[in-house]
Amino acid sequence: MLLATIPFTNDNFWQLVANGIVNGSAYALVAVGFGLIINVTGRFHIAFGAVYALTAFIAGQVGLSWGFPYGAAMAFGVACGVIVAVLIERMIYWPLNRRVGAAALFVIFIVSLGLSTAGTGAISLLWLNSGTVNIQGFTIEGVKLGPIYTTNLDIASVCTAAGAILLVAAVIRWTRLGRMIRAVRVNPELSLAVGIDPKIVYMSVFAIGTALGGIGAVFTATKSTSTPDMGANSILYAITVAFLAGASASPIRIAVTALIVGLVEALSGFFVEPQWSQVVVFSALLVYVLFQVVKSVNLPGISRLPRRPRVAQAS
Repeated sequence: MLLATIPFTNDNFWQLVANGIVNGSAYALVAVGFGLIINVTGRFHIAFGAVYALTAFIAGQVGLSWGFPYGAAMAFGVACGVIVAVLIERMIYWPLNRRVGAAALFVIFIVSLGLSTAGTGAISLLWLNSGTVNIQGFTIEGVKLGPIYTTNLDIASVCTAAGAILLVAAVIRWTRLGRMIRAVRVNPELSLAVGIDPKIVYMSVFAIGTALGGIGAVFTATKSTSTPDMGANSILYAITVAFLAGASASPIRIAVTALIVGLVEALSGFFVEPQWSQVVVFSALLVYVLFQVVKSVNLPGISRLPRRPRVAQAS
């Protein structure tokens, strides 16, 4: 059934808004991380999704096998994901970019797609017996805030996402590393001439972006479970949000865009069944893309219609 059955009431409205904020904050972590990588390095890093899933699996495994508390398991998993991402940039993307030159964008995209497929398969093989890993150490409890029902995990994930994104925004705006990132994003060759090594900046950006995505992965897996392909949906939303926010968008702008996407998806529950909410989001994206194309393209015969000559009136 396409039409939803959720009645439009004040309580339901605020509940869906809360759900949208929770989902939007999860999208924001992934979108800011992915957006930072693609905006600064120009790498279409599809393997981001595989590293995202790997982070959640490692965090869950060290909690089960070594008894790590929740925070330590998250930190360990994120650190492992960061190391893998930095190695991908340093050992694969960077040499490819130097060798291929002008065709590097397409070649790196294909290689990243292959890494994503191989990474997902490797995770499935490494955790062949279980197929999933549940992250332990966090006791989920219900929380009621007025008409809103949520959990302590949702509150923790939203607050952590907000804090992490604000921290990254502050680093980019007010620190020396941030000035280096901005310089390399504008002109890598010129930045090298003034003593800034783009290679170091690229690895730093991969580390920051992967860390943000990894935090989101652990919270998502805690809420449900970790699966080898859990990064596929996340990378789709990341690409969508990064595209909507625009090239060279700030972390704050990307995060706000992600929150809007989460709210649109949640509030669509008043009109369609939950399984159709993604269709609503991506339909809105399609309309936005078509609008931008029509606005930017000067269509002959439409934008400049010939004027009909005036007929002189008899005196």
